[in-house]
Amino acid sequence: MTRVYRFDGSRWHAIPVPVQTWLADPVVFGPNDVWARGSNGSSSDIVHWNGSRWARFTVGKNLVDLSGTREKDIWAVGLASQRSFTGRIVVYRWNGSRWLTVSMPHPAVHRARGYPRLLDF
Repeated sequence: MTRVYRFDGSRWHAIPVPVQTWLADPVVFGPNDVWARGSNGSSSDIVHWNGSRWARFTVGKNLVDLSGTREKDIWAVGLASQRSFTGRIVVYRWNGSRWLTVSMPHPAVHRARGYPRLLDF
């Protein structure tokens, strides 16, 4: 079970987590602007903490990384499928209001040597 805590400078506070979700790749811009990649086992989601609640976005089924440089420029990478450890890589970008699929000139193919990763800018 995932647990999230926030330190306010003097003590830790438990933050409720979306039900049946584990979180990874947190991207933190401030106490009221936190993004993370999550999964409930059957689908991948991106969640955003605004200081009082989580918003959940279902972007792709097999997300494997999340990164960003500012609150209106978040990137996610995933696999279109995971059959036999291969799959077309798909990239998504948050533009401040919605997730967009990013066209890639040469969609790479994942092999068993590791998942695709985003570079931190």
